[in-house]
Amino acid sequence: MKAIVIDQPGGPEQLKLKDVPTPQTKPGWSLIKIKGFDEFSNQVQLFVPKDFGGSSPA
Repeated sequence: MKAIVIDQPGGPEQLKLKDVPTPQTKPGWSLIKIKGFDEFSNQVQLFVPKDFGGSSPA
């Protein structure tokens, strides 16, 4: 799969498009395929209810 990877600290110039192995899911986890995004995608926020349980996004 393709992924945007950051190998070292810095600005946007550090973002690299690379081929990486598709992650294996664990029981109870999901793998989401992103079909596309736009320049405003970085403004999207994930809202998870406090009583949802599990881990919060990093």
